[in-house]
Amino acid sequence: MIMKIKTTITAILLASSITSCSNWLDVAPSNVIVEDEMFKEASGYHNAINGLYKKMAGPSLYGRELSYGFVEVLSQNYVKAKWGDGIGSYSPYYTLFEYKYGESQDVKDIIERIWKEAYLVIANANNIIKHIPNAQLGWFACGQEEKNLIMGEALAVRAMMHFEMLRLFAPAPIINDSKAYIPYITEFPYYGDQAPENTDEILKKIEKDLIKSKELIASFDTLDAERREKLFHQYRFGMSISTSYSQVFYEYRGYRSNIMAVTALMARVYNYWGKHQEAFMQAKEVEGFSYSEEEESPALVYSNDWNTKWDRKFTKDLIFALSDKKMLENYSEYANPKGNTFLLLNKKIVKFENSPEADAGDNRLNYLISTDNRNGYTPLKFIKKEGNKDIIEQTTDMLPMIRLSEMHLIMAESAAKTGDWVKANEYINKLRVGRNCKEMDLNIKDMNSFLEQLLQEVRKEFFSEGQTFFYFKKYNQPIVKDMQEESFTIPVPEREKIN
Repeated sequence: MIMKIKTTITAILLASSITSCSNWLDVAPSNVIVEDEMFKEASGYHNAINGLYKKMAGPSLYGRELSYGFVEVLSQNYVKAKWGDGIGSYSPYYTLFEYKYGESQDVKDIIERIWKEAYLVIANANNIIKHIPNAQLGWFACGQEEKNLIMGEALAVRAMMHFEMLRLFAPAPIINDSKAYIPYITEFPYYGDQAPENTDEILKKIEKDLIKSKELIASFDTLDAERREKLFHQYRFGMSISTSYSQVFYEYRGYRSNIMAVTALMARVYNYWGKHQEAFMQAKEVEGFSYSEEEESPALVYSNDWNTKWDRKFTKDLIFALSDKKMLENYSEYANPKGNTFLLLNKKIVKFENSPEADAGDNRLNYLISTDNRNGYTPLKFIKKEGNKDIIEQTTDMLPMIRLSEMHLIMAESAAKTGDWVKANEYINKLRVGRNCKEMDLNIKDMNSFLEQLLQEVRKEFFSEGQTFFYFKKYNQPIVKDMQEESFTIPVPEREKIN
């Protein structure tokens, strides 16, 4: 059995994903390939890169299904309610609580859209990768460093989307399965002739893309103090007042694959792969990124000041985010207690106060959930808050992708794998203290007690962000009683298979 992406992907499909970024489509008929029109100046490449992130923020990917939707339901974080508040029986998500991927056409359609949209993003990235080496240097204000940045970001996106498809549609590395599941596509156009590969082979290709991406992006982001400053928590999701329109592409680095983001993604990949020492080194590098190589001034600090109560995305420790301008509109039906798909956190599963004395000050408890509903907690990350207008306007459309807290959990896992329970306790406490909990002895004595603490913290930290399911999967840890191992692997859409 061979997998195939049915649609022949051409530049016409790329065009459809970035129409809001530019009017360049108007110069060519809709039924012809317009690559030459698009890639004839720097602005075309800028629009193409921005188009990648816009497509990733769509509802079939991180704008819903890979954040608070499909993947989060699989984690069992939400309340299942045949009657009353929660995900009701008429919701397409209802059967997912039992990992029934094939019984509902709605679920099969969701899976198919995830697959299709992810590989479309990959196709768009491959189109950029194909063209940027031949682009004239004189088109770019920042010369070779800018070309490096564009290539590096496209490689990072290609790697990220393949990694997401791997985490969904193939078993975790811990299973040591040699079967082939997904293709790693590097060609544009793509006509469905790439054979699928096994988990280890895909991870090696992801690693290769990320190593090259990191090298290229570093040549731009770390060139001098001014560039490094754009990655600091004060500036990462904004731009300088003095920035002209022609320079906007070089701002807002937190919304793009910046050097910290690609390094953090490498840490995530190595961690999932079971290469914990390599993961630790990348995570440590992210934690230590500073304004100056000569003095310690961390770019990432935990959001734990007077702004935190208005900043529901905790942006000071957020490394990378996408922007979805339709966030509030799209999430509204999932925030409605009277609706059939009310996303209510199950308070028996997501526990914020295991130690009331130590956890009472937890910013996640105090600012990111509502306890008004007697059946569970209402998640507030994607619900607009009233208050500080500037902070709220900046953060409302954000889709969190990678955080400093994940780096500390990766470092804790690395320590646990060597049996250093003291260090594992220390790194989890870095996260806890960063969220305004009290430092405490977590009673970590072995791998079982470590996993208990790790997974408990993961549920609190990453609810509505689509990471919890994958933490259970990488350890092959059943999420519910009698969960079957194969339930961790989403079936490839039937339309993508040929004999």
